[in-house]
Amino acid sequence: MQAHRNQKFDPQGVQAGFQQLMREYALFCTGGDFSISDQDIADLGMARDGVLAHLNDRFHKLIVMSQERQRNLLRFSAINVISLGLDCLSRTVCCRWGLKKTRRLGEPSGPFDLSVHPPLSIEQLITQDFPSYLDAAHLKFSENHNFCINTLHHIHFNHETGRDFADAEFSRLRSVYSARINNLKAGLRDPRPLCLVVYIPFFTNLDSTVVASLRRLLEHIHGLRHGAPATMAIINAFSPGGDAGVDEICDRDIRLWNVPLPSADYVWFEPNCFLSDEGFAWERGIAERFKERIAMLLP
Repeated sequence: MQAHRNQKFDPQGVQAGFQQLMREYALFCTGGDFSISDQDIADLGMARDGVLAHLNDRFHKLIVMSQERQRNLLRFSAINVISLGLDCLSRTVCCRWGLKKTRRLGEPSGPFDLSVHPPLSIEQLITQDFPSYLDAAHLKFSENHNFCINTLHHIHFNHETGRDFADAEFSRLRSVYSARINNLKAGLRDPRPLCLVVYIPFFTNLDSTVVASLRRLLEHIHGLRHGAPATMAIINAFSPGGDAGVDEICDRDIRLWNVPLPSADYVWFEPNCFLSDEGFAWERGIAERFKERIAMLLP
């Protein structure tokens, strides 16, 4: 793990970028116009203090997240964590907080990691071997969204952007997702202890029908595993002040938490949201809940 290096983050590049930005601001104050008055001087001080506070806050949170990621990856290396959607949060948050390996660390992607599925489709797809999932007759390319959609199951393949995924009867999309389906099948049969993670977005309106479907799915997966342990962790997000739709569940097989969003306009994948104080606490709380369930599988 210590040999790992983030290929996207270059501290010298960060410094160079900031220096370029400061060059522009310096020109604003010394050439484009001039800072002269007491108010101009106060504005410079306010900008400096605000930027320093923001930089310190953001880097502090990124460091804390990285430290927890490292600790969790070491602690839970023997546990297999698989996302069942419904969107990308369940895999993303698990990777961000080290509950699941990243792709760079060798973790293969599954079909529910990087796409959006309706809740009642998950059971059918897994138990019936993904019927019509990649049938070109049910696939279309959305010009408005720039990604492909399965019109039968109402699935959005939102991370595979660009028309090239639809070319030659969706051959590239079908190749990518055939591999991901095979990864899922192998992962479900992997004898390591398994935690299935599910995130229910606030607009889904979870009800008892969906919970029953997830329970049946877990029973099916138990049958595939020949006694190897498996459990399910579900986060049910709902609008602040709204109705969660179902009661929380805590039993041997399933743990379901009802978790209100930090705000009505919260966007979980937007850094300005998940690195805000409220968003950071919210996402960290989700990671802690998942971690609680995963820890039950440790020897």
